[in-house]
Amino acid sequence: MNWCRTKRCPNPTTKLVLIMLANYADERGVCYPSERHLADICGIAERSVRRSVKHLADAGYVTVTRRKGLTNLYKIPIPTLAAGGRKVRPFLAANTLKTQRAARSLNDIAG
Repeated sequence: MNWCRTKRCPNPTTKLVLIMLANYADERGVCYPSERHLADICGIAERSVRRSVKHLADAGYVTVTRRKGLTNLYKIPIPTLAAGGRKVRPFLAANTLKTQRAARSLNDIAG
């Protein structure tokens, strides 16, 4: 999600769609929400989602793989090196089980 913050988008709607895709992405940067679902959670029309995804794909922020009979597969490029050649923390979606376990304290685990 922090990676999305620095990206330039032509309008706020496109930025919102990028943030939602990043939110759904797993640790490999892959997600596959439907256009209808993205439209519902963003509060926009499906046509606006398609337009935003096209802008994001043209800018190189998202790779879209069309799958016949299924939802599109979206891949967000995961940055591996920061400026200066330092390694950065690997991308993890906030809703993955690994992240949820790491965020819990010992008191939370003990009950």
